[in-house]
Amino acid sequence: MGSFFKDNQDLVAAFEGLDLEEVVDILESGYDDPDGPSDYEDAMDNYRLALGLAGEIAADTIAPLSEEIDAHGATFSEGEVTYASGSEQAYQRLGQSGLAGVIVPRKHGGLGFPATIYIMMIEMVSRADASIMTMFGYQDIGEAIAEFATDEVAAKYLPEYAAGRHIGAMVLTEPGAGSDLQSIRLKAFQDEEGQWRLRGVKQFISNGNGQLLLVLARSEPDVEGTFGLSLFACHGGERVQVTRVEEKMGLHGSPTCELYFDDAPADMVGRRRYGLLHVLHVLNHARFSVAAQALGIAEAAAREARAYAKERVQFGRVIETMPPVADLLIGMAVDLEAGRAMLYDGTQRLDLRNKLEERISHVKAEGGDTKPLRARFKRLAAQVDFLSPARSEEHTSELQSH
Repeated sequence: MGSFFKDNQDLVAAFEGLDLEEVVDILESGYDDPDGPSDYEDAMDNYRLALGLAGEIAADTIAPLSEEIDAHGATFSEGEVTYASGSEQAYQRLGQSGLAGVIVPRKHGGLGFPATIYIMMIEMVSRADASIMTMFGYQDIGEAIAEFATDEVAAKYLPEYAAGRHIGAMVLTEPGAGSDLQSIRLKAFQDEEGQWRLRGVKQFISNGNGQLLLVLARSEPDVEGTFGLSLFACHGGERVQVTRVEEKMGLHGSPTCELYFDDAPADMVGRRRYGLLHVLHVLNHARFSVAAQALGIAEAAAREARAYAKERVQFGRVIETMPPVADLLIGMAVDLEAGRAMLYDGTQRLDLRNKLEERISHVKAEGGDTKPLRARFKRLAAQVDFLSPARSEEHTSELQSH
């Protein structure tokens, strides 16, 4: 049995070097959940076991399917998207393992892990097959619903998602509004019964055929710009039609869809008119996911290069012994170690920033002094705002462009 965790000593060392104690203390709030860890050491043991499981699935299930997934790809016919059989097998295995809701709170069917552990899993899954990352690595959608939606809305959408029976999609881009999200025109309105409905077109949506769509839409037709937008969860279904699937150079296992919303029923997530601010919270997470995807691809490429250099013979010797080739291989290893160090330093700061925000809310509700916490939060927020784009701007991916 292989493992993309145990065979990567740099990743193991990164895990061993994590300092998540304050994050986990806030996350577990007294360690009184019978389904949760008993203390910090117990939590770290659980995280190690989960990383080991993810590493085994990546090595033994996903990687052997990768060639078939890319060769077959997702297909589109008569408005229906069909995944490659390998994609379905891979995601089903992740769902059965309980890893489809790593950062979704336990009360909604997830594991309730810190984002840092989840990002490490994304690296391993991406090393096995980068297109499966777009199915597994969009859990920021579930985290956002848990964070901003009412308990009623969260209960409606999250259990099936966390169990791996629903695939999620972040539905932002539309014609004329790619990076310029303030220009989004897709209309959100309430019908006579007060039900929110969505009408319009979105494009370049990874896994847009999924069953859980997190949609940014214009809820205030008379308000231009940022504060005319709200965020919605939608189950898709017959009122969300896939009108085309893009032809791409890679990631063939991940369908990139154009969607038409035909008055599709939806539920508001978070505060009305604050949709773009909620989306920025999601994208801050997503940038780290994209970086982990790139790191996983780079790890796979470096291993292929080393294996080839050990076998390829020129001028009577294997090329790994030739200084120019050796320098290239060393450079790859250095870049990987530097990228991994920067990524997981950043995710720890992201975790702590998010948990300090929760603690501030609790202390404020109890009438306590939040000034010291707010000062720490402000510093961490500035650090994350710097590290997030700094880490991800080196790489291009569907999620980053959306």
